[in-house]
Amino acid sequence: MTIVLGIDPSLRSTGLAVLRDGAPAALHSIGYGGHDGDSYATRSRRVRAVCRSVIEWALRDGLPDLAVIEGPAYGQFLPSTFDRSGLWHGLYGALDAKKVPVAVVPPQTRAKWATGSGRAQKGEVLSNVREWFPGIKVLNHDIADAAVLALMGSVRFGTPMPAMVRERLESMKKIHQPATGKDGRTVCTSCRPVVRWPCITALYAYTTEKLERLEAAAWPQ
Repeated sequence: MTIVLGIDPSLRSTGLAVLRDGAPAALHSIGYGGHDGDSYATRSRRVRAVCRSVIEWALRDGLPDLAVIEGPAYGQFLPSTFDRSGLWHGLYGALDAKKVPVAVVPPQTRAKWATGSGRAQKGEVLSNVREWFPGIKVLNHDIADAAVLALMGSVRFGTPMPAMVRERLESMKKIHQPATGKDGRTVCTSCRPVVRWPCITALYAYTTEKLERLEAAAWPQ
């Protein structure tokens, strides 16, 4: 039995999904509200409380074979970005300390995989996830996002893709084509100039030790 954990980090509502052999085994969301003007001590305690609660819930039945977490949204520069970064590193670090392999999926890649559009609204993702898992209560979009991440990881272990995703796969592969740069490094023609995490539809073999370490930190082999 293969167990994959999906995590959509949020201080207010972290989405969590555990899939066993591609089927939902547990869906949940955890978070605590904050207030403008909270002290650094209060903000730090909030980050630690959410992180602790998430990890306790996620690992309560043992270690998953793989955890898939949504990566940072680098274009956001809100005051709360600082606190969310603390949560992200706390979750990643706790899983890594337990020797759980962790994959990192950029937000737009998760949305594109679920809907075909990297700019899809939360409601579209939620609607699709409910269609994929009829009879399963998916209460909110945070849980839906986590379920998408977990399913992306489960596919790597042989779980069939949802029909609507499978139909888009070939076009996604055409979009995410690896190429070799002048310095011998592998690049992606549609993502960043030098990919620092693998696209979900193509894993890259980097030629330098440094880039190999970056890839290993983003998507475990």
